[in-house]
Amino acid sequence: MEIKNWVKGSCIGRGSFGKVNLAFDASNGQIFAVKSANSIATVDSLENEIRVLKSLNSPYVVTYLGDDVRFGERNLLMEYVPGGTVADAAAKSPMEEAEVRAYARRVALALRDAHAAGVVHCDVKARNVLAGANPDSAKLADFGSATRVVDGARAGGLRGTPLWMAPEVVRGEAPLPASDVWSLGCTVIEMATGGKAPWEVSMVEIGYGEGLPTVSAALSDVGKDFIEKCLRREGRERWTCEMLLEHPFLAVDLMVRGRWSPRTVIEAIFDDDDDEDEDGTELSSGSEWARDRIVELVGDGGVVWESEGWEVVRWGGEGDPIGNCLSGCCFCCGCECCCWEEEGMSGLEHEQVENGMVVRDLRVLSISEDLFVYHFFVLSCWIMLLPVWIMIWLFGHRLGTDFLKTVCSGFGFF
Repeated sequence: MEIKNWVKGSCIGRGSFGKVNLAFDASNGQIFAVKSANSIATVDSLENEIRVLKSLNSPYVVTYLGDDVRFGERNLLMEYVPGGTVADAAAKSPMEEAEVRAYARRVALALRDAHAAGVVHCDVKARNVLAGANPDSAKLADFGSATRVVDGARAGGLRGTPLWMAPEVVRGEAPLPASDVWSLGCTVIEMATGGKAPWEVSMVEIGYGEGLPTVSAALSDVGKDFIEKCLRREGRERWTCEMLLEHPFLAVDLMVRGRWSPRTVIEAIFDDDDDEDEDGTELSSGSEWARDRIVELVGDGGVVWESEGWEVVRWGGEGDPIGNCLSGCCFCCGCECCCWEEEGMSGLEHEQVENGMVVRDLRVLSISEDLFVYHFFVLSCWIMLLPVWIMIWLFGHRLGTDFLKTVCSGFGFF
């Protein structure tokens, strides 16, 4: 179903691609994410991602929900997957091998489906894997660099992140599904080493040398063998994702499922819930899981919005609207990263949201950056002219009453 009226929330990510904001559908309260771009380079990448995600239908890839153009920005509406990225998780604390296996399996499943649809991701790394509630619900994202293989015609060019690139890609050859497999091996090393790059070498050495990334000593022999199957310099010698999913390192029966320690507040209650049944069917979407967690937080005793990091602007019809902003920050500037921003709506009123969340008389306030700059400029001018006012009042008796009144009238005092 097309999402027409949606409300933009706080900024949850920025990068060279643009920015990502939390958002919700005004018609049903569904929570999702919006990736926005407004420069030529970033819009081209976003357009490519939109085309690719539209063509994919995989439970292991972030779901496309829609796209539009609002206020000069190109927007991609997609599933919100909580928990940050796997790179963030790896950097916070060392990952156990069972956790690395679970994430690697999800990425391999996503790549299998993408490759079957003729898509090469071209930028596989932990930063582009969304962690989810636990490793068994992680999803592959960021298809801005992806390319499609159609009837043997392959687009060439340098695509991806250098230290994760396969040798043939560095040499300028066309990316292949085998190129993603190389990047998967690098990603496993990244997860096993606390989020560090798989190796620190020059592009020339990656493309034309004989060396390979160093495998973490903490990995088991099975893990090292898995990486060896991925990191073969000749693409035709690497295992395919179908073959890798049969490797003991990714075997489901060897993984400890549903035992992940919560890494975020939202994970705390649901860390024992599996998002898949035994045949791989998704039991719940990320947005439903996040919404249920929010309802749980609202539960007994209500919710303290400031401490939970939610920012809402309430318009009560009286007084200063900015004064009614309930924000997690000490001062709300009215920007889109602080307050909910209206998208395609003149106002929003919710009498009831699903699962017992009730919001009444909620009207969305949007304050443009131009208005903020204007007020800042006016305030600065008054402050700079303050010494002039003081001099006029101190020496006004020498200038004469009539002249003083004339000057003050010119500056708006009378």
